[in-house]
Amino acid sequence: MRYSFANAVKFNANGNVMAGGRLAYRFNESKLTASVQTGYHAIFNVHEFATPSLGLGYDFHLNDEDKKDKEIPWLFVRISGGYRF
Repeated sequence: MRYSFANAVKFNANGNVMAGGRLAYRFNESKLTASVQTGYHAIFNVHEFATPSLGLGYDFHLNDEDKKDKEIPWLFVRISGGYRF
């Protein structure tokens, strides 16, 4: 789920600040991954976009065998881009 602060925080007409959270389950590894992220959604030439974001997540192991691995939080930097129709 992602929330856009388009009406609350507006730096210019070509983008806005966004924040969101994600919950994912990996069946093959029996892991539940929770993460939060924040970033900026920039729009270029009406249809092209780039979204750099920074996030923090954590893996929860659901099997006793998997608990042998280290359970540490992780930080990620993501850059996505594309074309909007």
